[in-house]
Amino acid sequence: MRAKHKEEKVQNDEALEFDNFVRGNYTEDMIPKPVNIYSQIADFQNEVPILIKDTKGYGYNYADLTQINKVITPLLYKHGLGVIQPLTSEGVNTIIFSTITGEKIETYCKIPQGVDLKGMNTYQSYGSAISYFRRYALVSFFNLIADQDTDASGEQVKHEAKAKRTISDNDLEQALQMVSEGSYTIDKLQKNYALTNSQNKTVENFLGK
Repeated sequence: MRAKHKEEKVQNDEALEFDNFVRGNYTEDMIPKPVNIYSQIADFQNEVPILIKDTKGYGYNYADLTQINKVITPLLYKHGLGVIQPLTSEGVNTIIFSTITGEKIETYCKIPQGVDLKGMNTYQSYGSAISYFRRYALVSFFNLIADQDTDASGEQVKHEAKAKRTISDNDLEQALQMVSEGSYTIDKLQKNYALTNSQNKTVENFLGK
């Protein structure tokens, strides 16, 4: 009896849907939307919250990679999306994929090499850089609000020029000898060393001035 009642309800719903179609009574919500990876991302972005938390860095609050993934992973799954971030020899790939359509979008961030952070060895510094670029790849791709906007308003840091080294008279003679042999140049000499007045005079005599 219940099965028959359920079947009649389905038939009535189908009849009502057909009647609405014939009469042109469809509302925007009743019109099926095309599904592609971009519509899925848009639906995800419409639901994802602001992610600023209490983690502090350089005087401002931000959500770290762990906090971001904790929030976005279930929402991505809800909208049929997933993300992987495999490493390459020089950087991080970020691949956003749709489990519904099979589409994917891929971005790449190259990680600067040879950067050491205070209090960290080379491997720890590189690991920190990986987390940094993974985080910013997600923030940028999904247009997430995950930190205070300090980049545009920050004060420019003035870098002081490094003081030139001094050079002894004996080393100067060796440098000029190398210039004669073609393995060194006067430009490099003057760029790298702060010459005294007498040493400048020696260089001028060497050049025949």
